[in-house]
This record gives sequence, structure tokens and C-alpha cells, in this order.
Amino acid sequence: MGDGTKSGLRYPTTRLWSREPDTWAPRNGKTIDTIVVHYTATANLARVSNPARGLLLAKRAKARGWCEPKHIDLLIQRFVAGDSCSDAAALCMIAATLDRRASWHYCVASKPEMSHWTSCEVVEFVPTIMQAHHIGALGLKTNLRSIGIECVYPGSISQRKTREQAEEFYRFAGWTGAVWKLPGPDGVKRWYVQPDDEQVETLTALVIALCRQWKTISAICSHYTFAPTKRTDPDPPFDLVNLRELVSKAVSRPMAAKPPARSVT
Repeated sequence: MGDGTKSGLRYPTTRLWSREPDTWAPRNGKTIDTIVVHYTATANLARVSNPARGLLLAKRAKARGWCEPKHIDLLIQRFVAGDSCSDAAALCMIAATLDRRASWHYCVASKPEMSHWTSCEVVEFVPTIMQAHHIGALGLKTNLRSIGIECVYPGSISQRKTREQAEEFYRFAGWTGAVWKLPGPDGVKRWYVQPDDEQVETLTALVIALCRQWKTISAICSHYTFAPTKRTDPDPPFDLVNLRELVSKAVSRPMAAKPPARSVT
């Protein structure tokens, strides 16, 4: 695990590159112009796992052979030393044991897993120079041109549930934030739980860093933008309007809600 401050970032970073077939491929010279934000909808994933849980997942992932060996070995050393396992690391290790054919570039943990950390762990699952399998199949323009970021989040609850049922659902999943009933990007009202401030701040810092690195990025989009009949993430719990404003100010160029009609290459 590295300290993101060494590269100008403000969060702990970990590399756990996927080697699973059909989860990454070259970009074929395509210019990166878009960041796509997702949430995981993993309500059954513990927000913070203990070292024993992390070690078990790491050993399973290593046995599967779908992780970069040096990266999974470093994680094993971390858990043997008694450090906790973030839900972002857990999610990536679980993905590296399942035949899902899905991947992402970065996964942002839901809260700081170490008491002395003020930011959430960010796990790099696919190098940004490669396309990840996060929107449709590999080779599609959406993947060729974009960077995919997953935020660990339990998902939404049907508006037909009572507030008490929604609160109990999120409490059982380890989330203690305020619960709202809000319209999603498709206009349908659902129950949502407020993400921890640290997660939102970490996501913002990550996106700013990526937009500074890739000066061709001009759009920050939701998953819903590309799959409106299937997905509603990540709005409204992750306010992309506010995120675009903060990023635009930080990098001194506007960020759109949709990718440009024509990419540079």
C-alpha cells in the first residue's frame, strides 16, 4: 500500500491489478476524455473487515491467479501484519475470484478503515493506460475513451419500503448516515443513505488528480448516462453536479455531464 501524498494525492492508494481474461485491453490509441462514476450496490459487503477476513480473501484471490502476483503478495503481508482490510480492497479481491468479466480502474472505499487515516483507501484495479470492462463490452467506445471509478455503496431501496425498513436495511449493512427519499436520475424516487464525507472527499480528490494528469478529460458522467434502462448510479448520493463544479474550479476547465460527441482520436 502506498501513500497517495507522494504523487500529489491525498489518500492511501493500493494497486491490485486484475489479470482476469476479458477485464482489460489496450486502448488502441483512443484518447481518454471521460470519467464515469459508478456505485457498487453491495449492501452485503462489510464496510471494514478485520485482518483475518482480508487474509482469507487475499489467499483465495492468489490461488485463482487473476491478480498481479506482486500486488496480492503485498496485500497478504499487510494483513499478516495485522492491518485492516477496506471494503474497496475486499471488493477487488472478491472480483478477482469470480468469473464476472467486469472491472474498473479505481475503487473508493466507503470510509477510512484505519483509525489514524482521514481519507478512504483507493484501490487501482486496472491501469488507466488500459481500457477496463466497466460499461458494456471491451472494445466499445465507452470503455476505450473513459476511466471507470467504483464507489463502494449499498445501493438504493424501493420507495415502497417504509423509512424504518430503509433505515434498518442500511444499518444492517453498516451505514449510519441520514436516509433520504429522493428522485434518481430517471425521476423515480428511492431511498438512499448519505455517504460518509470522507468517501466523497476522497472521490473528489481522485477525480481532480486524474483530470490534472489527463488534460484531455472534459466530462464526468454517471453510469446512468450510458445505460439509462439498466442503471441509476451514482446519483443522487454522489452529487455529480457539485463534483463537476469542484473539479472544474480545481483544474481551470469546464467539465460536462456527457462525453464529447467526437473524441480527439
